[in-house]
Amino acid sequence: MKVEQQMFTSGKPEFVTVAITAGLSRDERITLERHSLYLLPTALMYQENVVTPVKYVFYPLHAKRGVVGKAIYAGKDSLGRPGNYFFHNLVFEFDDLQQEFDLNPAALIRAIEQQQHFRTTAPQTPLTPEEIASLPRLSEMAVPRIKQAELEQLLYVGLNFKSFQLPLLLYGTDCECLDLLERLYPLLPYQQRREFSFDTYSYGTGLTFRVQGLPPQPEFRQSFSPALTLNCSTLQVTAAFQMPAPPARFEAIRGLVLAGKTGELNALYALEHWLELGNFDEFTRRFGQTSAEIQHLLRDFHAPRLLAYLVEQRQTALFELLQPYLTSDDLAILSAAPELMRRYAEQADDRRAAIFAEWIAKFKRFSGDDLFLLPEEKRGAAIRILLDEMLKMPKSKEKQAQLEAVIRYAIHAPGMLLAVLQAVNPSDLGKQERAELKRLFETIPTAQKSPQILAEIERILQPPASFLQRISKKLGRSHN
Repeated sequence: MKVEQQMFTSGKPEFVTVAITAGLSRDERITLERHSLYLLPTALMYQENVVTPVKYVFYPLHAKRGVVGKAIYAGKDSLGRPGNYFFHNLVFEFDDLQQEFDLNPAALIRAIEQQQHFRTTAPQTPLTPEEIASLPRLSEMAVPRIKQAELEQLLYVGLNFKSFQLPLLLYGTDCECLDLLERLYPLLPYQQRREFSFDTYSYGTGLTFRVQGLPPQPEFRQSFSPALTLNCSTLQVTAAFQMPAPPARFEAIRGLVLAGKTGELNALYALEHWLELGNFDEFTRRFGQTSAEIQHLLRDFHAPRLLAYLVEQRQTALFELLQPYLTSDDLAILSAAPELMRRYAEQADDRRAAIFAEWIAKFKRFSGDDLFLLPEEKRGAAIRILLDEMLKMPKSKEKQAQLEAVIRYAIHAPGMLLAVLQAVNPSDLGKQERAELKRLFETIPTAQKSPQILAEIERILQPPASFLQRISKKLGRSHN
């Protein structure tokens, strides 16, 4: 992974860039200089042999590039003035960070330190880009080691950091802060990883990094108002906000985090990334490689976009992968693509046949042609589900028409008539509906009128007992 470089320290009149690679523009240099700040409390600035904090930063330079940097206190400058520091910034392409480090800037800093690419003095020769080797990736990154309630608060702040002026304040050494951040980034979606900037030592700078850090010693204390404060040594968390009722997406992400499934979560975020880019070929390829749990979540989170794409492109490969998770509401949208609906019905298992029947009942006028799309062995169960759904509807002419259509279909579908009649509840029928059904029953061929079917017809057409008849019947039972 290639990175551009810039070095910033004290010059004779002021702090200046003392070395920079040719791949950085003037505007990029100005932005780097504006973010290259390091201050000590005045009392420490004049002490000799004092241990001073190391600063690590990450922030987006612009949409395509980001920055990681390291600053150290350098004591007095060449003119004997205290407060000198040396800032070494490395600029990378976000696409490279995604490919090599899963968009985890804290992991990138760890690799740079291990490979000793951060410098503390400017070179004598012209500065050139550096190559950073990626480190072996873990399939599951350990989550921050804090209690469940505090972990949920940390996750909420990370996912909603744009809602807070200062989302997170860390107390700890540079290494402690970096370790916490390295564990936190895999819990965030890709786009948020690009924007979730941090400064592990933010004393006196006044810059608006999303995460700011300070040493725990009293002389470094500042008047901050963070949403969440975390002490990296004690793992104590203090929240200055109330968590609202979490939406379904947060609940799902929290479940994966608490189960330690950061690899699964990262797969979810990677697929969402390709979806946001509109790269459905890559999305489909990766979707087929992920777990059923993640596939289901993607359907739940992104159904409108996925269904619109299927209808527009008639993309059968993705459709095949999504079939197990489709609902009757989804089929109502997909009905605009008849070839996909036909494919869904022809390949239906028990669950899909039930969903198909529910779609007919809720969203379209019944037609036996629809049921004939299902495998023959699935039609009986489907028509019973269809009838159950219809009978849940409030009384209306539409409901009666649908019921008659189902019975008319069942009359000509061997083996289905009895099941359909058994599902009819007479209390759902009014006088007119019973009269219309009676005319319909008269069309049943004599050969089909078995004793069971005749008994069901009689049950359906029997007028419901009046209120007085019901009371009289109850009194009669009591008397006996």
